[in-house]
Amino acid sequence: MFKALKAPKRNRRGVTIIELTIAMIVLIFLALAAFFTLSNLSSDAKAEASVSALEKMTQWRDSVIAKGDTAAIAAFNALTGPADTDNIALLQPILGSNFRPQAMQLSLDALCNSTKVTQNIKNRVASALGQTSAAGVCTAIAGDGFSEGGYPVVANTGANTSPFLAAL
Repeated sequence: MFKALKAPKRNRRGVTIIELTIAMIVLIFLALAAFFTLSNLSSDAKAEASVSALEKMTQWRDSVIAKGDTAAIAAFNALTGPADTDNIALLQPILGSNFRPQAMQLSLDALCNSTKVTQNIKNRVASALGQTSAAGVCTAIAGDGFSEGGYPVVANTGANTSPFLAAL
């Protein structure tokens, strides 16, 4: 079935050390490229999630105001986070059964001052905070709801000066 070749094979003992070294160097460069690409994507994802939390808060505020229910507006303004089950229960008929406040993945200071965050994201932050700036300058507002892991709700972002304050 299989016959031996008449000409001897060139390299019967396998891969040479030089070939193995070259292959290892190529694989190391590919691994480093993948690592740095994924670490940048992770940073971008955190910034995007934080902006999404701010934008959702603005949308929820607008929905509660549009409903015109003073009890819902009071519950929205008093909301402190996902552990605030009483206010969440009052808001779920208006905002949906899956309504839960979202945490900031990246602090507002880190997001606004980072050189890696694109101008588009900074413009979205400024817009969500009610800041009109052609340069997309986003600035922090008093309160710890803008810190990493914080909930950007009215009670945490400056009460009466919060950009998310709902009022008729």
